[in-house]
Amino acid sequence: MTLMVNCILSQIVALVGCSCNLITVLVLRRDGYKDPTNLLLLSLAIWDLLFVATLWLRKMECPVTYIAEMLGGEDNFMLAKRYNVYIMVYGIFNFYRTAMFVSMMHIVVLTFQRFLVVCFPLKVSLWVTVKSTMVVLVSLYAISLAMFSPFYAGLAVGAAFDQRYNRTFPTFIASKFFLENFQTMSTYNGGFVGVVRGPVSYFLVIFFSSVTGYKLSKADKKRLAMTSSNNGYSNKVTRMLLVVCAVYIGCSLPSFMIFIAPLFIPWFSMGNPQFNLFLDLQELFQAINSSANFFIYILMSKKFYDNCIDLLLCGRRSSKKTARL
Repeated sequence: MTLMVNCILSQIVALVGCSCNLITVLVLRRDGYKDPTNLLLLSLAIWDLLFVATLWLRKMECPVTYIAEMLGGEDNFMLAKRYNVYIMVYGIFNFYRTAMFVSMMHIVVLTFQRFLVVCFPLKVSLWVTVKSTMVVLVSLYAISLAMFSPFYAGLAVGAAFDQRYNRTFPTFIASKFFLENFQTMSTYNGGFVGVVRGPVSYFLVIFFSSVTGYKLSKADKKRLAMTSSNNGYSNKVTRMLLVVCAVYIGCSLPSFMIFIAPLFIPWFSMGNPQFNLFLDLQELFQAINSSANFFIYILMSKKFYDNCIDLLLCGRRSSKKTARL
């Protein structure tokens, strides 16, 4: 099962996610940075791309190790071990965690923005602007990088002995910094970062999405028409983004479960085979979530669909329309 998840499913989802998010970034860049929602979705696509790309680099350890075992030989064995160590120790693993966190926080900001649009339609244009959205995004980047910065010094390169080849090989171990601050780092990781990334963000998205969906379904059409002449378009955008949030809630359920399960199942913890498999499934579902937005935009936004087709056709479609006019 682990081989299927890491060597096959994760590779497919990561490649699809990288391609789809790259296209999304190129399409959304066409509309510029004049609209706060477009700016937020562009930032989300960039961080989804970074997350899926770093996840792919990390999960490449599985096929690299598997192929090395098939081919045999000391050189292939050492190559697989070095790849795993470099990915874990030299920033890729921790940046992958940072990118996943930033991506998840984008959904929280997104649901809060839609909450404001639906609940405070008269004031939202003053609160949700390009400038305020830019400030929120830059603050999110800075806070997230600061939150995860201690973990970049948490691993170091060590050595282990392999009897088959009668030689030492590189492996990753806890760094001196981590061991000296073990209690603080463990509490910080599980008690703060884990809580914010797990139940706090999860329940915030559920709360804001539920209120937004309820307000949207119960809103009086006449009152909405009087509120804004652009309300029809705004409601379509809100419904599309609620689907994005619904996919996030479904795909993030394993992340929430992996946080609370050890509280009720003592043996379900790091090092247990079932726990490690659940971690792999959690990462797979997060990759699916980061890859799904492109398909949601395509199916629910005609503007995005047209811009995407125009991009893939290198502008030929828009040129034809202009010629007809």
